[in-house]
Amino acid sequence: MIMITENYQAKLDPYSTQLSLEVLLEDTKYIATPNYAGDYYFTFAPATTGDHQRLAEMGEQSLMEYLRYSDPWDKEPKPCWELKSGLFYCKQPKQFCAPKLNLEDERYIQMYNQASIKVHFHDTKDGRIYLTCDYCDVYLEDFEALDKEREEYWANHPPSPDGIDF
Repeated sequence: MIMITENYQAKLDPYSTQLSLEVLLEDTKYIATPNYAGDYYFTFAPATTGDHQRLAEMGEQSLMEYLRYSDPWDKEPKPCWELKSGLFYCKQPKQFCAPKLNLEDERYIQMYNQASIKVHFHDTKDGRIYLTCDYCDVYLEDFEALDKEREEYWANHPPSPDGIDF
């Protein structure tokens, strides 16, 4: 499946550059709502060295695939998926759909940073190659355990009427 956006036929196939990773989410301010330019954006670090290696290899493979299918007059590819700090980022232009999230409330995504993401690489007509997130599954085991612990505490320690301050 070749993606066509803005009268441009992409050179990268989303299915051939797709992979699933375990990550630690870093900046998730624009993961559920777009930024001022209409783009969805978040940064992450792969949770394991194996995931880091697979992501780096798929990025190199995407660059080679872009060069293989590009014409001689096309712009030189520019990788746009890693920051100078070593973190990776996903950026989805406004033409693309928002990443599908297992949570609707953005606050939970910002509270818990462990997630499993499904990503693919895509190219634009100016030669930039971005990492795009298809799905983000934020792990909530800690939240559910904390909620259960809080319920058990209040069941065993009900508040006294004298302790209530109006």
